[in-house]
Amino acid sequence: MSAANINTAVAAAIAAMRVRDFATAKTELQIAKAELAGTPDAEHNGEVLRWDRSAIDSLITQVDQQLAASKGSGGVQTTKVKYVGATS
Repeated sequence: MSAANINTAVAAAIAAMRVRDFATAKTELQIAKAELAGTPDAEHNGEVLRWDRSAIDSLITQVDQQLAASKGSGGVQTTKVKYVGATS
């Protein structure tokens, strides 16, 4: 468990959200949450690092909402088509 692993999982979740791949985003956020569970807060030279574990839960909730919304649309995507006329 390390900050690098957490950052990697969160970065992958963000990349997935950008392309609206909410299933992958949720998986990556769950990985980050698991990493956080095994990563203690730290103190070094009087500086304290505290992980905001509830932020991951909030993101997972938001991703769940996006997943539900996308399932409600039936996964239908629209594409513009330009008719250019019949060919002989």
